[in-house]
Amino acid sequence: MNIHRCYPLRNLILGAVLTVGFASSALAQELRAVLVDLNSKEVTNLGTLGGDLSYASGINDLGQVVGTSSTDKGQRHAFITGPNGAGMTDLGTLGGDFSYPNGINDAGQVVGQNGNGYAFITGPDGMGMLDLN
Repeated sequence: MNIHRCYPLRNLILGAVLTVGFASSALAQELRAVLVDLNSKEVTNLGTLGGDLSYASGINDLGQVVGTSSTDKGQRHAFITGPNGAGMTDLGTLGGDFSYPNGINDAGQVVGQNGNGYAFITGPDGMGMLDLN
């Protein structure tokens, strides 16, 4: 017998928006993670950590989103938002050039890997990245 559980996310879904613009004859592209509320039809642009891209890789029941964003120096760092996608916090890298989250639980603990190839976990609400190797 297979049992499938559905966990309501309060009708929130993750998406991405690619914007293309022309600035001084150069083609500019930005990829932004967005959170869509299916009830109100509101789209929340999650922003970036100063660079030109972000993408989401997980969401919990509170609407906290994790993903990766470019910084103003071109590095890619894991991020977490507050409930309902509010605010973006840089989770850091533990010394490497990048970090990528793989998931988030309902306590806001994030798991992923950093640029050194090591797995990490954070405390609740993304606090204190800990190397698991």
